[in-house]
Amino acid sequence: MGFAEDELKFEDSFSLHLGRNTYRVDTNKQIRTAQPRSDILVTRNGKNLFIIEAKTDAKSLTDEDRDQAVSYARLVHPMAPLAIVTNGRDFRIYKSGDKEEIEKEKNKILGYKIDSGMEALYEEAFEYFIGYSQDNVAAFCNAQIIEGMKTLLGSKEKPDRRFIPELYVSLKRLKEHIKDFLNDDKPVFTIIGESGSGKTCAMCGLAMELTEDYPVLFYRATNLTEGIVKSIANDFNWGFSAQYSEIALFKRINLLFKDKRILIFIDGLDEWTLPNKVEVLGDFASKIKDKNFKLITSCKSGQWDNLLMISGIPTSFSDEIFSVTDSKTKGYLIEPFDDEEFHALIKKYRTFYEFEGAFESNVLKACKRLPFLLRVFFEVAQGNKYPHLTFSIKEFYDRYYETILAKVPDNRDVAQNTIKSIAR
Repeated sequence: MGFAEDELKFEDSFSLHLGRNTYRVDTNKQIRTAQPRSDILVTRNGKNLFIIEAKTDAKSLTDEDRDQAVSYARLVHPMAPLAIVTNGRDFRIYKSGDKEEIEKEKNKILGYKIDSGMEALYEEAFEYFIGYSQDNVAAFCNAQIIEGMKTLLGSKEKPDRRFIPELYVSLKRLKEHIKDFLNDDKPVFTIIGESGSGKTCAMCGLAMELTEDYPVLFYRATNLTEGIVKSIANDFNWGFSAQYSEIALFKRINLLFKDKRILIFIDGLDEWTLPNKVEVLGDFASKIKDKNFKLITSCKSGQWDNLLMISGIPTSFSDEIFSVTDSKTKGYLIEPFDDEEFHALIKKYRTFYEFEGAFESNVLKACKRLPFLLRVFFEVAQGNKYPHLTFSIKEFYDRYYETILAKVPDNRDVAQNTIKSIAR
């Protein structure tokens, strides 16, 4: 649960508060008398947090065990707000005030939720519960992914967002390459491709799939204003009671998951405005090499070479990138959906947009290469009730044009002139 040995008092001594007086009880001397003793008293920063009443693993937990633990928690001074009873196989947590058992809730750190009616000391005790254990860090990562993707995650209510889980189809070849990467010594895997090829969707979907087996963190590169290490450390220090320096934090997590990879996703390296991003990436990649951390990134193909070479000299970042077998470039150039995957994708789009019309073959071919076009076509079809989709639909170009301009709100006039010049 993330507590240090000096924060645990084992069958030692504790204080009783009776009336206006406080008495010290030395349980080592009084263990054979009728004086009470606690199995483990857990503290932090001088505060009593909870009592652990440990029973033999051959014994089932009973109400009598609960009463015993709660009585000890009430007697120590200051009172420990929580009491835990365990037989090594099962455990239960009770509020010391009213003996009420605290029920677990899924998707909460440690599985517990603080009720608004709890006293301040209960809230404080729960705050200290959030220590660096595998379960706690995994729960934190699950919450961080949702936060990291919040501007990307779409739904029927938010159809304009980049990643809509109901429209996601996993790429088998990408998953195979990721599997090879996770067993390789190289610390960096990058998905590259042109705009609209599905990089962000692949990143989001892959991150969500891998959370079942690994702790995963997800960031948009544009949000890493303080670099990679400091941004991640800030997130953890805001979420956990123990505060670590940046280096100590990464060492702590690396030690915690010594037999498991920790995956860090950074989407959109080409959009990252950090002046020294190439140096930051190279330094971070070299630091996590030979550690349990793995970095998975994405970048537009047109900007990729700028991260690999500077003045004709390979960057330190380029040396740490996993090379896909038979690839002519470093990284993974995202491939079109195969027939089976594309069929599954079309089926999901039909359900989501409630459109059953036909497609012109050229439209299907183009959408298979650039899935973003599929989104635009279905949005137009849904809004205009077209019986079939072709490249002769004017509304498709209007919608596509506006979508492109929306990506550059600060340079709309320049973008308009550029697009029109290319079109001419």
